[in-house]
Amino acid sequence: MSSNDPYVLIDSGASVSIEPMPASWKNGRKIPSEAKFATVVLGVGTVDGYKLGDTVYTWPSAGVVEPLIPWGRWSAEHDMQADLNPTSNDPHVAHAPTGLKFPITWINSCPHILQSQRRALEMASQLGVLPEPDKIPRYAVRMIANHLKGLENVSSAFKALVTRKVTEYELAEHKASGHKHFMAECEECRLGAMRRRAHRRQPEAARPGGELSMDLSGPHVPGRWPSDSPEHYCKRAQYFLVASYRVFTDGEQNKSKADADFAKKKARRVHFEDEPADLEASDEDPANVSKDAGRGERK
Repeated sequence: MSSNDPYVLIDSGASVSIEPMPASWKNGRKIPSEAKFATVVLGVGTVDGYKLGDTVYTWPSAGVVEPLIPWGRWSAEHDMQADLNPTSNDPHVAHAPTGLKFPITWINSCPHILQSQRRALEMASQLGVLPEPDKIPRYAVRMIANHLKGLENVSSAFKALVTRKVTEYELAEHKASGHKHFMAECEECRLGAMRRRAHRRQPEAARPGGELSMDLSGPHVPGRWPSDSPEHYCKRAQYFLVASYRVFTDGEQNKSKADADFAKKKARRVHFEDEPADLEASDEDPANVSKDAGRGERK
């Protein structure tokens, strides 16, 4: 522990936090006007200071006053959870929504965390109140992302949490701008960059085929299914579109092709006894239909 990062006592019986007067107050010469004089009753004695928010800032002349966290109020305000059992395998303080967690250090049998850890937990709770990126203008998304990236002197665990939040905002801006550049975190960009087997043209016989049958049912009026109750009118289906798709087997495809060839032959001729020989020698265009088709052979 350094003097710039002291331990903070977690006090379940305290109602306010106690911290030394900040240097910006110039030893009491520049106390903010909204700060109110207060006296804090401790377990032994009292200490004077000025209350600003939920924190009482003590005079430098008050001596060494250990900063503390009023656990009840602080945990409710920032949605914190903790295991304050000294015999536990993992005593810790955690921000429930994000999972950011820091271990508890026991000093004189009392639970403590570092001041920097306390501020990281409080900042994690502030990340949760940031607006959703798709509900604010693009310039606001960019400003928030740049501000988060500028945070310094934070723990590695909180830095990882901030990085995820920054990525969320940058991803929203990336999608809103039309995917101008490749972004590894973007699912659409990754799919577009994937290399797959070439899609080569297949012969007609190898292409998949099937049969799609569709039918329309309706209109359905009150008194019919699903219900004629007035409260169900808004849910009543007006029409039903029913479809069934059946895939052809190879045998069915071959039979369909043979039937199509047979139909073309029948459209050209009426008698088929000499079909194999005449068909090969015929100069007739198979696409043309004979005017005598279906009438019998004329003499």
